[in-house]
Amino acid sequence: MKKVTKPLIGIFVTLVMLITILPMSAFAASYSINYWEHSEPTRTLSSGCSGDDVKWLQCAINSLVSMGDDSSIPSRLNTSKLDVDGAFGNATRTAVLAFQRKYGLTADGYFGTNSRNKMKVVLHPAPSSSSSSSSSSSSSSSSSSSSSSSTTTINVEKTIDDGIYYIRNMNSNKYMDVRGGWTHNGAEIIQYSFHGDSNQQFRIKYEGRNIGYKITPMNSQGRRFDLRSYNESRDDGTSLMIYDNSNSYTEQSFTIKYSKNGSVEIGSANSNGNKVLEVVNSSYDDCAIIQTWGRSDSRNNDNWFLEPANVFYCADAPDMFKDETSSKNDLKAAQKTVDYFHELGYQGSRQDLPQINDVKSLAKTAEVLIFHGHGSNSSFPLFDGKKNGTDSFYWIDKNNIKDILPKGTASHISLVYFGSCHSADNDGSTTNLVDIAVSQGVKCAIGFKNNVAGCGQYIRDVMETIKNHPDYTIRQALTETSNSLSWRFEMDKESSPANPNNIYIRGDLNLRLGKKY
Repeated sequence: MKKVTKPLIGIFVTLVMLITILPMSAFAASYSINYWEHSEPTRTLSSGCSGDDVKWLQCAINSLVSMGDDSSIPSRLNTSKLDVDGAFGNATRTAVLAFQRKYGLTADGYFGTNSRNKMKVVLHPAPSSSSSSSSSSSSSSSSSSSSSSSTTTINVEKTIDDGIYYIRNMNSNKYMDVRGGWTHNGAEIIQYSFHGDSNQQFRIKYEGRNIGYKITPMNSQGRRFDLRSYNESRDDGTSLMIYDNSNSYTEQSFTIKYSKNGSVEIGSANSNGNKVLEVVNSSYDDCAIIQTWGRSDSRNNDNWFLEPANVFYCADAPDMFKDETSSKNDLKAAQKTVDYFHELGYQGSRQDLPQINDVKSLAKTAEVLIFHGHGSNSSFPLFDGKKNGTDSFYWIDKNNIKDILPKGTASHISLVYFGSCHSADNDGSTTNLVDIAVSQGVKCAIGFKNNVAGCGQYIRDVMETIKNHPDYTIRQALTETSNSLSWRFEMDKESSPANPNNIYIRGDLNLRLGKKY
């Protein structure tokens, strides 16, 4: 029987409304599956009970929902996960009823001796004390089957370039997706219709022959694709999840092999690539899980297309996310800009308040980088989180912009748009952000002199012009947009981005050239 060998830790997660462009609300809850951290019940639990033994029950329910039972083919409990709050309320009673019905017990909502004994039979065993007694021992022995019982010598060849990709299934044409944008350990990988958010973007990185490829979700960059344990990574039917990064977890190591049609197989390195990731039952449905199965040349549900994520709209200013009409309009303009790029054949998304390391990573695969926020003296800030209760910023200027766009490695970037005040000011020197971007190899860069307002709406309208005039270069689209009815009366305003005295452009190209559209 399958055993869970990796210690499962308690977590507090932020749940986001499923697959929306703009999250509506969020709330904190604990969905721990670590029942062994709490007291096993010795009494009958029912509505109104509270205590640590109720937490045991709630964690046990969550384990059955997340991991399935301890059978040769794990079967999951079909109910909602429980907030481990130690209070036996309506949600806990509903889950107990579902458990009792599934396993042939009297469905009365009372968790007594018979229910408890059955629960102990079907639960995955707790991790050994040596691996769960402390956080330090957890990190060293949490994948005991992969670190001590592994007999496979990993030898993975490099077949693709490192980068950030969307991963599309050849059979269903739907994309790998971290369910609901969740970021916690154990979050499932499913397939879903394309929406382009960060939970559909994955960094694939080759770590060497003895490690193979590691795949990191961009919405939870401290975690990686994970096949639960060494043994399960060699089995059919192991569902794919995310878990804390560690090169010692060989169940986080993958092979990537090209097929003749340009698709790839993504296989478990522990199985030498013989167990590959597939969409369960060749499903076409949203939310179908991704699991391992023996590779086959006769079906397409285990073939994937790697599509580089190549356009990123960096919404840099915290005040863009305030509940105000102007802020909402900025975000709507940002999303519409990204949508226009999608229509041109690009893949990408809006990046909300990205930090410096995020931007450096994005720039490695980007063909288009758009920065939208405030600026000053040929520089602009990236939000760097809150420090001592106040917003902190990392300023990008003409010196460290070269860290984002290293010379000789930025030639893959078609366009950089610095949508902020003073981004094209020379600041007493002969260069500015736009000049430097072009000198580093960027094909076209746009910035603004002086104080400007409406940079987000302006690039949105420029992209609409390109959509409607496929033969236009960027310069032609700028001219057409500035002369349009909506901007003609804005051109003479001192703060208008369409004012010729404000806009500064270097280079030119046709964004549609070579693109699928």
